[in-house]
Amino acid sequence: MNNLHGYTIDDKYIFEENSSLISLKLDRSQYIELSKTASRLFGEIISLNLKKGIATRDELLTNVWEEYGLVGSNNNLNTYISEIRKKLEQIGIDPKSIVTVPKKGFRLDSHISIHENEIIDKDLDKQETEIKFGPTPVNKQKIITVQNHQVKSSQINKKPIKLILLAISTLTVCYLAYLFIYNLTPKANATSSYLTLSARENCVIQTPLGMIGKVSNENISFIQARLDKYNISCNEPKRIILLSNLNRTYSFDKNFSLSICKEMNNKYDCVSINDQRI
Repeated sequence: MNNLHGYTIDDKYIFEENSSLISLKLDRSQYIELSKTASRLFGEIISLNLKKGIATRDELLTNVWEEYGLVGSNNNLNTYISEIRKKLEQIGIDPKSIVTVPKKGFRLDSHISIHENEIIDKDLDKQETEIKFGPTPVNKQKIITVQNHQVKSSQINKKPIKLILLAISTLTVCYLAYLFIYNLTPKANATSSYLTLSARENCVIQTPLGMIGKVSNENISFIQARLDKYNISCNEPKRIILLSNLNRTYSFDKNFSLSICKEMNNKYDCVSINDQRI
Protein backbone atom coordinates (compact mmCIF):
# COMPACT_ATOMS: atom_id res chain seq x y z
CA MET A 1 0.00 0.00 0.00
CA ASN A 2 1.47 3.33 -1.09
CA ASN A 3 0.41 6.66 0.47
CA LEU A 4 0.59 9.69 -1.80
CA HIS A 5 0.16 13.09 -0.13
CA GLY A 6 -2.09 15.78 -1.61
CA TYR A 7 -4.05 18.61 -0.04
CA THR A 8 -7.74 18.90 0.75
CA ILE A 9 -9.20 22.39 0.32
CA ASP A 10 -12.31 23.26 2.37
CA ASP A 11 -13.04 19.51 2.57
CA LYS A 12 -14.50 19.74 -0.97
CA TYR A 13 -11.52 19.85 -3.29
CA ILE A 14 -8.29 17.93 -3.67
CA PHE A 15 -5.05 19.41 -5.02
CA GLU A 16 -2.30 17.04 -6.21
CA GLU A 17 0.93 18.82 -7.05
CA ASN A 18 2.42 15.79 -8.82
CA SER A 19 -0.38 15.75 -11.39
CA SER A 20 -1.05 19.52 -11.26
CA LEU A 21 -4.78 18.76 -10.84
CA ILE A 22 -7.45 20.30 -8.60
CA SER A 23 -10.53 18.07 -8.52
CA LEU A 24 -13.81 17.69 -6.66
CA LYS A 25 -13.38 15.39 -3.68
CA LEU A 26 -16.60 13.48 -4.40
CA ASP A 27 -16.19 13.39 -8.18
CA ARG A 28 -12.57 13.11 -9.28
CA SER A 29 -13.64 13.25 -12.93
CA GLN A 30 -14.38 16.96 -12.42
CA TYR A 31 -11.03 18.74 -12.38
CA ILE A 32 -8.91 21.58 -13.73
CA GLU A 33 -5.20 21.42 -14.57
CA LEU A 34 -2.58 24.00 -13.63
CA SER A 35 0.61 24.62 -15.56
CA LYS A 36 3.69 23.01 -14.00
CA THR A 37 5.02 26.31 -12.66
CA ALA A 38 1.61 27.35 -11.29
CA SER A 39 1.22 23.93 -9.65
CA ARG A 40 4.64 24.23 -8.01
CA LEU A 41 3.77 27.75 -6.83
CA PHE A 42 0.38 26.73 -5.41
CA GLY A 43 2.00 23.81 -3.61
CA GLU A 44 4.58 26.13 -2.02
CA ILE A 45 1.89 28.62 -0.97
CA ILE A 46 -0.06 25.82 0.73
CA SER A 47 3.04 24.29 2.36
CA LEU A 48 4.31 27.60 3.74
CA ASN A 49 0.85 28.61 4.98
CA LEU A 50 0.52 25.28 6.81
CA LYS A 51 3.90 25.90 8.46
CA LYS A 52 3.65 29.57 9.43
CA GLY A 53 0.46 31.09 8.06
CA ILE A 54 2.01 33.07 5.16
CA ALA A 55 4.16 32.53 2.08
CA THR A 56 6.55 35.42 1.52
CA ARG A 57 7.49 36.58 -1.96
CA ASP A 58 11.20 35.90 -1.35
CA GLU A 59 10.50 32.33 -0.27
CA LEU A 60 8.31 31.70 -3.29
CA LEU A 61 10.83 33.15 -5.75
CA THR A 62 13.55 30.99 -4.21
CA ASN A 63 11.61 27.73 -3.88
CA VAL A 64 9.67 27.88 -7.16
CA TRP A 65 12.23 29.43 -9.51
CA GLU A 66 15.79 29.68 -8.20
CA GLU A 67 15.98 26.13 -6.83
CA TYR A 68 15.04 24.90 -10.35
CA GLY A 69 17.76 26.97 -12.01
CA LEU A 70 15.26 29.58 -13.21
CA VAL A 71 15.19 33.33 -12.83
CA GLY A 72 12.10 34.54 -11.01
CA SER A 73 10.63 38.02 -10.71
CA ASN A 74 7.67 39.70 -9.10
CA ASN A 75 6.09 39.97 -12.54
CA ASN A 76 6.37 36.22 -13.03
CA LEU A 77 5.00 35.63 -9.55
CA ASN A 78 1.99 37.89 -10.12
CA THR A 79 1.29 36.27 -13.49
CA TYR A 80 1.11 32.75 -12.03
CA ILE A 81 -0.90 33.93 -9.00
CA SER A 82 -3.43 35.30 -11.51
CA GLU A 83 -3.48 31.93 -13.33
CA ILE A 84 -4.09 30.03 -10.07
CA ARG A 85 -6.94 32.34 -9.08
CA LYS A 86 -8.64 31.91 -12.46
CA LYS A 87 -8.33 28.12 -12.25
CA LEU A 88 -9.70 28.09 -8.68
CA GLU A 89 -12.71 30.07 -9.83
CA GLN A 90 -13.31 27.61 -12.68
CA ILE A 91 -13.53 24.66 -10.28
CA GLY A 92 -15.71 26.59 -7.81
CA ILE A 93 -13.20 27.87 -5.25
CA ASP A 94 -13.32 31.55 -4.31
CA PRO A 95 -10.27 33.15 -6.03
CA LYS A 96 -10.08 35.62 -3.16
CA SER A 97 -9.08 32.73 -0.90
CA ILE A 98 -5.53 33.60 -1.97
CA VAL A 99 -5.08 36.88 -0.13
CA THR A 100 -2.31 39.30 -1.08
CA VAL A 101 -0.52 40.63 2.01
CA PRO A 102 1.08 43.95 0.92
CA LYS A 103 4.89 44.00 0.97
CA LYS A 104 4.96 40.47 2.41
CA GLY A 105 3.40 37.71 0.38
CA PHE A 106 0.25 35.59 0.23
CA ARG A 107 -2.10 34.04 2.77
CA LEU A 108 -4.71 31.33 2.27
CA ASP A 109 -8.17 31.89 3.71
CA SER A 110 -9.25 28.32 2.95
CA HIS A 111 -9.13 25.34 5.29
CA ILE A 112 -6.22 23.18 4.12
CA SER A 113 -5.38 19.67 5.28
CA ILE A 114 -3.13 16.90 4.03
CA HIS A 115 -5.05 14.39 1.94
CA GLU A 116 -4.15 10.70 2.21
CA ASN A 117 -4.81 8.98 -1.09
CA GLU A 118 -4.62 5.25 -0.58
CA ILE A 119 -3.64 3.24 -3.58
CA ILE A 120 -4.02 -0.49 -3.25
CA ASP A 121 -1.46 -2.48 -5.18
CA LYS A 122 -3.43 -5.24 -6.80
CA ASP A 123 -1.06 -7.92 -7.88
CA LEU A 124 -3.35 -10.24 -9.80
CA ASP A 125 -0.49 -12.64 -10.45
CA LYS A 126 -0.35 -13.45 -6.73
CA GLN A 127 -4.03 -13.20 -5.99
CA GLU A 128 -5.51 -16.52 -4.94
CA THR A 129 -9.16 -17.49 -4.69
CA GLU A 130 -10.22 -20.52 -2.72
CA ILE A 131 -13.17 -22.45 -4.12
CA LYS A 132 -14.74 -25.04 -1.85
CA PHE A 133 -16.69 -27.97 -3.26
CA GLY A 134 -19.27 -30.13 -1.54
CA PRO A 135 -18.63 -33.61 -0.19
CA THR A 136 -17.00 -36.05 -2.58
CA PRO A 137 -18.08 -39.67 -3.01
CA VAL A 138 -15.54 -40.58 -0.31
CA ASN A 139 -17.06 -37.97 2.05
CA LYS A 140 -14.02 -35.75 1.86
CA GLN A 141 -14.09 -32.03 1.20
CA LYS A 142 -11.63 -30.81 -1.41
CA ILE A 143 -10.30 -27.30 -1.33
CA ILE A 144 -8.95 -26.23 -4.69
CA THR A 145 -6.80 -23.11 -4.87
CA VAL A 146 -7.15 -21.36 -8.17
CA GLN A 147 -4.52 -18.84 -9.07
CA ASN A 148 -5.57 -16.03 -11.35
CA HIS A 149 -2.59 -15.61 -13.63
CA GLN A 150 -2.74 -12.09 -14.92
CA VAL A 151 0.61 -12.56 -16.56
CA LYS A 152 -0.78 -15.32 -18.77
CA SER A 153 -3.70 -13.19 -19.87
CA SER A 154 -1.36 -10.30 -20.66
CA GLN A 155 1.12 -12.44 -22.55
CA ILE A 156 -0.21 -12.24 -26.08
CA ASN A 157 1.23 -14.71 -28.52
CA LYS A 158 4.52 -13.11 -29.49
CA LYS A 159 4.83 -14.90 -32.82
CA PRO A 160 2.61 -12.44 -34.75
CA ILE A 161 4.59 -9.53 -33.27
CA LYS A 162 7.85 -11.10 -34.39
CA LEU A 163 6.42 -11.60 -37.89
CA ILE A 164 5.33 -7.96 -38.05
CA LEU A 165 8.77 -6.78 -36.93
CA LEU A 166 10.41 -9.05 -39.51
CA ALA A 167 8.14 -7.66 -42.24
CA ILE A 168 8.97 -4.08 -41.25
CA SER A 169 12.70 -4.86 -41.25
CA THR A 170 12.42 -6.49 -44.68
CA LEU A 171 10.55 -3.51 -46.13
CA THR A 172 13.13 -1.14 -44.65
CA VAL A 173 16.01 -3.07 -46.22
CA CYS A 174 14.22 -3.18 -49.59
CA TYR A 175 13.58 0.56 -49.47
CA LEU A 176 17.22 1.33 -48.64
CA ALA A 177 18.35 -0.94 -51.47
CA TYR A 178 15.99 0.88 -53.83
CA LEU A 179 17.41 4.26 -52.82
CA PHE A 180 20.96 2.97 -53.30
CA ILE A 181 20.22 1.62 -56.80
CA TYR A 182 18.26 4.75 -57.70
CA ASN A 183 21.17 6.99 -56.79
CA LEU A 184 23.56 4.85 -58.86
CA THR A 185 21.30 4.91 -61.92
CA PRO A 186 22.35 7.60 -64.42
CA LYS A 187 19.76 10.34 -64.58
CA ALA A 188 18.54 12.02 -67.70
CA ASN A 189 20.55 15.08 -68.68
CA ALA A 190 18.85 18.17 -67.27
CA THR A 191 19.91 20.12 -70.37
CA SER A 192 18.23 17.72 -72.81
CA SER A 193 15.02 19.79 -72.82
CA TYR A 194 16.91 22.91 -74.00
CA LEU A 195 18.13 23.90 -77.46
CA THR A 196 21.54 25.57 -77.86
CA LEU A 197 21.22 28.76 -79.93
CA SER A 198 24.71 30.22 -79.70
CA ALA A 199 27.96 30.13 -77.78
CA ARG A 200 30.39 32.59 -76.26
CA GLU A 201 33.72 31.20 -75.01
CA ASN A 202 32.70 28.66 -72.34
CA CYS A 203 29.10 29.91 -72.20
CA VAL A 204 26.29 28.36 -74.17
CA ILE A 205 23.09 30.28 -74.90
CA GLN A 206 20.04 28.04 -74.71
CA THR A 207 16.27 28.22 -74.73
CA PRO A 208 13.55 25.71 -73.78
CA LEU A 209 12.32 23.53 -76.64
CA GLY A 210 8.95 25.22 -76.31
CA MET A 211 10.55 28.51 -77.34
CA ILE A 212 11.77 27.21 -80.71
CA GLY A 213 10.56 29.52 -83.46
CA LYS A 214 10.10 32.45 -81.07
CA VAL A 215 13.77 33.34 -80.73
CA SER A 216 15.15 35.91 -83.15
CA ASN A 217 18.61 37.22 -83.88
CA GLU A 218 17.52 40.33 -82.02
CA ASN A 219 17.09 38.21 -78.90
CA ILE A 220 20.62 36.78 -79.30
CA SER A 221 22.06 40.26 -79.74
CA PHE A 222 20.17 41.41 -76.63
CA ILE A 223 21.68 38.54 -74.59
CA GLN A 224 25.20 39.31 -75.81
CA ALA A 225 24.72 42.98 -74.91
CA ARG A 226 23.50 42.08 -71.42
CA LEU A 227 26.50 39.80 -70.84
CA ASP A 228 28.79 42.68 -71.79
CA LYS A 229 26.85 45.24 -69.76
CA TYR A 230 26.91 43.21 -66.54
CA ASN A 231 30.41 41.74 -67.06
CA ILE A 232 29.22 38.14 -67.04
CA SER A 233 32.44 36.14 -67.38
CA CYS A 234 32.51 33.06 -69.59
CA ASN A 235 35.89 31.81 -68.38
CA GLU A 236 34.06 28.95 -66.68
CA PRO A 237 31.29 26.80 -68.22
CA LYS A 238 27.90 28.51 -67.88
CA ARG A 239 24.46 28.20 -69.43
CA ILE A 240 22.66 31.39 -70.42
CA ILE A 241 18.99 30.41 -70.66
CA LEU A 242 16.45 32.58 -72.47
CA LEU A 243 13.11 32.01 -70.72
CA SER A 244 10.83 34.20 -72.86
CA ASN A 245 10.77 36.22 -76.08
CA LEU A 246 12.49 39.51 -75.38
CA ASN A 247 10.00 41.59 -77.33
CA ARG A 248 10.76 45.28 -76.84
CA THR A 249 7.08 46.01 -76.21
CA TYR A 250 7.13 44.04 -72.91
CA SER A 251 6.76 46.30 -69.89
CA PHE A 252 8.57 44.06 -67.37
CA ASP A 253 12.32 44.00 -66.76
CA LYS A 254 13.82 41.89 -69.55
CA ASN A 255 16.64 40.87 -67.21
CA PHE A 256 14.24 38.50 -65.43
CA SER A 257 13.89 36.56 -68.71
CA LEU A 258 17.58 35.61 -68.61
CA SER A 259 18.91 32.94 -66.27
CA ILE A 260 22.62 32.38 -65.55
CA CYS A 261 23.41 28.77 -64.63
CA LYS A 262 26.73 27.66 -63.12
CA GLU A 263 27.70 24.01 -62.99
CA MET A 264 28.11 22.76 -59.41
CA ASN A 265 28.64 19.06 -58.57
CA ASN A 266 27.28 17.94 -61.93
CA LYS A 267 24.19 20.09 -61.38
CA TYR A 268 23.34 23.62 -62.46
CA ASP A 269 22.61 26.38 -59.98
CA CYS A 270 20.59 29.04 -61.79
CA VAL A 271 19.76 32.64 -60.88
CA SER A 272 18.29 35.52 -62.84
CA ILE A 273 20.72 37.94 -64.41
CA ASN A 274 19.56 40.52 -61.83
CA ASP A 275 20.67 38.22 -58.99
CA GLN A 276 23.88 37.47 -60.88
CA ARG A 277 24.68 41.20 -60.86
CA ILE A 278 24.36 41.27 -57.08
